[in-house]
Amino acid sequence: MAIILEDGSARDDSNSYVDSAGAFAADYVAGHLYASAWTAASSGDKEKAVRMATRTLDASIDWNGTKPTGTQALEWPRTGVAVGGWSVASTIVPTPVQAATMELALALLVKDRTGDTAGSAETKK
Repeated sequence: MAIILEDGSARDDSNSYVDSAGAFAADYVAGHLYASAWTAASSGDKEKAVRMATRTLDASIDWNGTKPTGTQALEWPRTGVAVGGWSVASTIVPTPVQAATMELALALLVKDRTGDTAGSAETKK
């Protein structure tokens, strides 16, 4: 299954917050101390990792705000979100969400982290 990137338009068919072959992923990994798992992975495994990371984040986090449409596939973009007093546009996937996706994707390439609970943050109920 190919990456269908959520571009901030609240797509009904998206499956990832990050394009595993895109500039954000390349820049993120370039500055990562433990990038070897990413650089050694096949293109297919990188795609699987970002899709799985996206699904895991959406299933695990009770995101602030609400979805702008009832038909969008993923939890972002969202309306009614503010950080540090600044509103987050409802037409983007914020950089911290993309970074979290990449961080989890990197971790998933090393080991299945979906069962990890030690030190975990509060999750959806």
